[in-house]
Amino acid sequence: TLFRSSINAGLTNTQYGDLTINKTVIGGGNDAPASYKATVVNSEGKYVQEDGTIVESEDPIYVNVPKNGSITIEKLPFDTYTVTEYADGAKVTGYQLVVDGTKTATIDKDNLDVSVTLTNTYTQDASKILKAKKDFNGNLEAGDFTFNIVEVDASGNAITGGFHQENVGNDADGVVVFDEIKYTAAGIHYYKITENAGTDTNIDYDEDEHIVTVTVEKSGNTLVATADPDSTETFNAGLTNTQYGDPTINKTGIGG
Repeated sequence: TLFRSSINAGLTNTQYGDLTINKTVIGGGNDAPASYKATVVNSEGKYVQEDGTIVESEDPIYVNVPKNGSITIEKLPFDTYTVTEYADGAKVTGYQLVVDGTKTATIDKDNLDVSVTLTNTYTQDASKILKAKKDFNGNLEAGDFTFNIVEVDASGNAITGGFHQENVGNDADGVVVFDEIKYTAAGIHYYKITENAGTDTNIDYDEDEHIVTVTVEKSGNTLVATADPDSTETFNAGLTNTQYGDPTINKTGIGG
């Protein structure tokens, strides 16, 4: 007796996996975007859409991930996927941004539910407005004296491309306010404040170079700028001018 064995039908089952993209945002407060864009690309360079459809495209196709939230793309074929955040779209004016935004994940029979986390860290910029105070024993009016400020190194030499401002006048109270200086990184900065000598020979103009040190430090996710000197009146430099008079002596002779 001869027995024969045959298979009359082949049945195929295909298993898929899910990819979860988590978004972590550190710093930025309410200024940070509410959602972020990212591309998901398979090993063949094709884009994955939010509904799991895989397509070819010359232009990037993005998925949207909510701030401090996540999305899950379901029923993806076994493959390795690269998730890359669109960092330019995450920038916020007034903050420095560090993006940990490129991750890979592989879906296979042993890893059906995979996840990646994209992290953005925002550090808020610092700013400082430096001021000077003119002490004058005469009648002071706004614009009577003018002042310069220039960023220098620790030796007092001007820094090329550093902050500088010229011919800033005092107000009626003798206060001199320079433009706001912005800082995007921690560090130490030095500024030299000087007065422009006038031509009135009855006034001794301040000839000193007044150095102000600004220290920028990171506190949490914020940069903080502190000036020294920085008095309780928030003046960073005090400049003194002294005015003198010219007495006239008349001699009158009577008789002789």
